[in-house]
Amino acid sequence: MAVVTGASRGIGATIALTLAAKGIDVAIVFTSESSTAQAEAVSKQISDLGQRALLIRTDLTGYNCGNDVRDKVLRGFSTDKIDFLVNNAGITGAQDSLSIQLEQYERMMNINLRAPMLLVKALVPHMNRGGRIISMSSVLAREPYPGMDAYVASKVALEGLTRQWAVNLARSYGITANAIICGAVQTEMIKGTG
Repeated sequence: MAVVTGASRGIGATIALTLAAKGIDVAIVFTSESSTAQAEAVSKQISDLGQRALLIRTDLTGYNCGNDVRDKVLRGFSTDKIDFLVNNAGITGAQDSLSIQLEQYERMMNINLRAPMLLVKALVPHMNRGGRIISMSSVLAREPYPGMDAYVASKVALEGLTRQWAVNLARSYGITANAIICGAVQTEMIKGTG
């Protein structure tokens, strides 16, 4: 089974549906109430593919998001065997270090960096040997763009953390960890950065 964050739309929904098409049950993790209808639509498509879907709405800015997702997955799927964690949820914003509000910076770091770490901390003990952790990065982690300071920093840090997981988790748990840069995709997040 797979846990996919930010799976109510865009890249996350596509990942969730692709996994379901391969015969994998999917936990659809999303944050905002406004995403509920979209998450339900993805869930129905997964069910239509013959797989189980579990909707998990949680606050990815909170300290308890990893434990919350873990508890809901273990209860909802009656299993403690997770095969995939896809850290896809993310937010962006076009402010440089001089203009960004501290609250915006913290929210971006919490969702783009801290939530993946908390999810790994909570879920890895319940993952199968040979499990996979995929973190969605950004081309901006390699090619900085003016005015995107916090977003770039969050993705550079996520790539570094994912490299650490690749070393530490392979040795102890037989789990691989990789960051993927899929380039610019016309999602709601990209459209919003105008």
